[in-house]
Amino acid sequence: MKQPSPHPLSPDVLSPVADYFKVLSETSRLQILHCLHEGPMNVMELTEATGFSQANLSKHLKIMTSAMPTLQASFSTMQIYAALT
Repeated sequence: MKQPSPHPLSPDVLSPVADYFKVLSETSRLQILHCLHEGPMNVMELTEATGFSQANLSKHLKIMTSAMPTLQASFSTMQIYAALT
């Protein structure tokens, strides 16, 4: 029989991990991440690459950046999104 872990993970530790995987459970968000693995893109470039409407894309990016803050960078008035590998 397997022994219990001497250092069980608390819900405080596991909650952000669960949130991260919830973000990745949506196929549209995986499509966005796939596009970003080709290189950084702004919203207009992502709209063209994914075929999503700007409103739909913005909704997904808001959810994604809340769980993955390193996904977004600001340059002047333009937001650039990039997937870190």
